[in-house]
Amino acid sequence: MMMFLAFVFVYMAGILTQSATSTNSVQPFFLSALSSALTPEQAEYIGRFPLAVINHKQSLYEPPSSGAEEAKQVTAIQMIKAANSSCQTHFYLNSLIDFSQLALHQKFVKNPSWWLKADDGTPITHGSDNIFDWSQPGARDAWVATATEALSHDAVDGVFVDKATFNASFRGVSASHVDLWNKGHLSLLLALRASTSKNIVLNNEYVFPSDKMAGMGQLFERFGASPADHDGLTISQDMQLLSKLNKFNLTALARAGGATPSTNHGKDPDPVACGAGLAEFLITLTNPKSAFFSCQTTFASSNSTGWMTLLSDPIYSHPLGTPVGDAVVGPTGLVHRNYSSGTVAWLQPNASQAGCVQWANKEVSGTCPSGVPPQQ
Repeated sequence: MMMFLAFVFVYMAGILTQSATSTNSVQPFFLSALSSALTPEQAEYIGRFPLAVINHKQSLYEPPSSGAEEAKQVTAIQMIKAANSSCQTHFYLNSLIDFSQLALHQKFVKNPSWWLKADDGTPITHGSDNIFDWSQPGARDAWVATATEALSHDAVDGVFVDKATFNASFRGVSASHVDLWNKGHLSLLLALRASTSKNIVLNNEYVFPSDKMAGMGQLFERFGASPADHDGLTISQDMQLLSKLNKFNLTALARAGGATPSTNHGKDPDPVACGAGLAEFLITLTNPKSAFFSCQTTFASSNSTGWMTLLSDPIYSHPLGTPVGDAVVGPTGLVHRNYSSGTVAWLQPNASQAGCVQWANKEVSGTCPSGVPPQQ
């Protein structure tokens, strides 16, 4: 562990983000949607986030009920961008699940061979939705066309690609077909990267930074858990990948939450998991363009819960400042990093959710690991 941490901290550059919406503080991001059409007030609220992703459930219950979700997403993004032109807006597109609300789905209805099937012909599904078969070139072309059409709108700054794993496996599908699927999935994302200069952020893909994946950012889900969090990475692997993304000047989003989200799904964020994830993020972060962190247990949004209340969390208003030197590794493996405001982030990387942030105003986020000295 000590050797690994020494490698990670080579890239500490002593800079934290300063965005148009907030300076020298932890920067949140928005990743959700409202099932009704956005009001101007809601668009203004989302526009306060430095970065926003509007997913496939935006205006879900507004007519038409299916086959037009892409247009609804773009409309919402245009409203957010009009409310605040500095918000980095992202269109959501899943790279595994063929959601029936999308116009893209209608292309697959006309070409059912583009859906993945088991060797015995049984459809492979996620709930009631079909899975794309990326071994089919036509399927890949249709998906990339949907992404590039969304990106053609001036208000759309990038695309968020969900379920971007390169190591998928499917019950009942032969190893040779799965291999073709995974290779097709890689080809799909490379085609998207070649088609646009706008931002691309991947979720659930953690092989970067191979040369093939250069230029694509990442979302870390449930950052800060051990032995592995929702993205399948250990804390050490999380930190290593975040450091590499920082080095290549790519967007890094971190969403804390812990190892067993089902126990707290839809409830208020677990303060222990949130604090540990935030400490891990602040200890590793170096790139001012990648300073985005959110702590939320569900992707649902409403006027009273979820992402529409995220900005009320005090972690986004506490002064932070810039890092004072690199992170320091103690003799027991306990890591800390000081910030110019007087804030200190602490982490025990070989333990689950063992991290905290001691803010300059004496408040504490998370539960501090054993060995952390009390604030003076």
